[in-house]
Amino acid sequence: STRDWSSDVCSSDLFVLVPDLENNQKITPEQVRNICNRKTGIGADGLIRIAKTDGKWFMDYRNADGSVAEMCGNGIRVMARYLIANKLQPAGIFSINTRAGTKYLAAPETEDISVNMGKVELIPGEITVKVNGQSYLGLNISVGNPHAVVVRSEEHTSELQSRVDISYAVF
Repeated sequence: STRDWSSDVCSSDLFVLVPDLENNQKITPEQVRNICNRKTGIGADGLIRIAKTDGKWFMDYRNADGSVAEMCGNGIRVMARYLIANKLQPAGIFSINTRAGTKYLAAPETEDISVNMGKVELIPGEITVKVNGQSYLGLNISVGNPHAVVVRSEEHTSELQSRVDISYAVF
């Protein structure tokens, strides 16, 4: 049996991995909140239940607050590394199913893992991001899950919206 893992990416994201290769574990929002709590639990940005259904990998991603999320770009790379390190998946190009659809990864044995996140969509309307009491106008972008993208110079946001052809991104 494979024991639970935690891993970090980009020196900021920390995930708890729960292997569920039989796809029979149920995880409640309360359990996720308790595990991810930085004071009383392990402390993490999210929990990934690694499942396999009909021979295909599935990323069951939960935010630290227990809510279900479509997927996580950094988390899927951690999941891929786990699968390779534990000889559950050979290195190379393979897919992982998510709530945001199937994601394709280029995952070498030891180097950085790339994920084709799919089509980047610009969602109409403005979005405001507040950081330390300061408000910033940004773009509402989706790559299967929502992102707020703030352009450092707010006056360039509308110009960027009209000029940039957002089609595909590979991280």
